Amino acid sequence: MSSSYNFSVTQGSEVNVRLTITNDGTPVNLSGYNVRGKVKGKYSNTGALIDLDPTIVTGTNGALYPSGYVDIYLSGSQTAGLPVTEAVYDLERFVTGTLGAETSVIKMLAGKFTINPEVTNI
Repeated sequence: MSSSYNFSVTQGSEVNVRLTITNDGTPVNLSGYNVRGKVKGKYSNTGALIDLDPTIVTGTNGALYPSGYVDIYLSGSQTAGLPVTEAVYDLERFVTGTLGAETSVIKMLAGKFTINPEVTNI
């Protein structure tokens, strides 16, 4: 069910994105799931350039879980230190079972994460 979406980010600029995760056009119910996402210089790298720290949008009493909404926010200070490159990222949903074991890991979204240089700075 993994879809592709490419990000283009400028160093020093805020990133504030709301994604709608769908399956064949129908929003995915994220109730009971956690989400995570990282940006790496390339897939084989062991360390991440940045943690996207995605958040499931739940609304009041979880009313928006069925919406498939996931928010990603990076501050300008977070993007300022990123290298100029064409990196890769992915987002996964997963369930944390009993004893903390992860089960049902599903890649939801992946693609390029292009980091452009800042032109105007102090």
